[in-house]
Amino acid sequence: MINEFQRLFGDIEISLGQADSREFVKALLDSEPNQLGVSFRQLLFQRSHGNPLFTIELLRGMQERGDVVQDQSGYWIEGESLDWETMPARVEAVIAERIDRLAPPLQTALQAASVQGVEFYAEVVAKVLGTDERETVQRLSSELDRRHRLIHAQAIERLGSQRISSYRFRHSMFQKYLYDRLDPVERSYLHEDVGCVLEDLYGDQAQETTAIAVQLARHYQEANIPEKAVQYLYHAGEKAVQLSAYQEGIAHLTRGLELLHTLPESVERDELELLIQLSLGKAWLPGSECKTAYTRARELCLKLGKTTWLCRVLGELSIYHYVRVEYHKARELEEEALHMAHQSGDELMVAISHWYLGFVSFALGEFTTARDHFERTIAFYDPQKHHHSIVVLRGSDAGTSAMSYMACCLWCLGYPDQAMKYSQESLSLAQELDHAFSIADVLVFGGCILNAMRRDWLALNQYAEQMVDLATEKKLHLWMNC
Repeated sequence: MINEFQRLFGDIEISLGQADSREFVKALLDSEPNQLGVSFRQLLFQRSHGNPLFTIELLRGMQERGDVVQDQSGYWIEGESLDWETMPARVEAVIAERIDRLAPPLQTALQAASVQGVEFYAEVVAKVLGTDERETVQRLSSELDRRHRLIHAQAIERLGSQRISSYRFRHSMFQKYLYDRLDPVERSYLHEDVGCVLEDLYGDQAQETTAIAVQLARHYQEANIPEKAVQYLYHAGEKAVQLSAYQEGIAHLTRGLELLHTLPESVERDELELLIQLSLGKAWLPGSECKTAYTRARELCLKLGKTTWLCRVLGELSIYHYVRVEYHKARELEEEALHMAHQSGDELMVAISHWYLGFVSFALGEFTTARDHFERTIAFYDPQKHHHSIVVLRGSDAGTSAMSYMACCLWCLGYPDQAMKYSQESLSLAQELDHAFSIADVLVFGGCILNAMRRDWLALNQYAEQMVDLATEKKLHLWMNC
């Protein structure tokens, strides 16, 4: 081919190293006038990985279907809808020819691997197919990697005593082609098998790691086991919220809630919905969606007789009214929550209820009452024992928050030295605990508001800059508006 090009075009240099790259995709698109944006170019590269044949055929197929059209000036632009899933016939034929050359055991191994995704584990393939792990690794590495170049080995990890051998399809279209060849029944069985193997492999990590929980949710949803899919979507969402990844958490939890509504009514379904609504309430923060989540959670608490959880829900509803300057309604709800917390004997909820009542009283200008409530919270609070539990319960640390509010309260009561002491302690402890939302809470009250009252504009500016940096980095939109 190179000799033919040189005969036609003269002495030219052809650099095959420039293929399979973003530069190739850019050069191909820009060979004709176009207004195709960054997102289109990124998606085209993600689908084709810059492979010349795949890139050209994907683009040609989109032009033929009208997904990409020419405007009146002759520029290529995106059509009303884009179909990224349809595989061009020529690409499919090339892949089919390569796959069909393989011996049946190799095809079976690849199909089982395709259910896991573009990346997969050899040991999972072996357990799903009931084959020897070493034999499976041999097939993958020797035959499918080095000989046929359809996959490549990545790394070896360890989960306890279990070796995990990671592989990846050399192109996502190989994985898509193999997965699409499975009929719905085959897919369902394989997804369930893969889910069970991964569950056994990861153990407790399956619920504690967002990526693993999402992966398992997908397998169980495809296996038509929605109960387990919803549970793992809840774990994925709750973990994301705990890590202050609120948008990610909302996406998982909302998807879980939609799937939950397909299940028949039962106590178990209501309990799982309650957990999801509580997590959504934490993720949405004090907006209208937050009120919707906690109002539904309140209904479920009453229905299920969950007194302790009802205390928590009433507290969060009180915050909704607090941020809308409806302080008397907020106090009414929180007094009811404190009464229930005392009845239930839950000391942690009693301490949190005093914190709620403390900042509502502070907002009403009742500084002595507020100080009494904050003192009760601070006296109970032990960061080593309670930080994680409180963050899981409500998304931020009530203990460090009570200390920062106490600083403001003491300043208003005429104790400037004690106010500064609480401010520094709350800021130091929040940084040590390293929870983004809790740090933001303390920076605002123990840092910005206290120094605004002190009229120390230099300190106020420093804390405000820290607040902006943290809110930007962690996407804490609520605090960006403070």
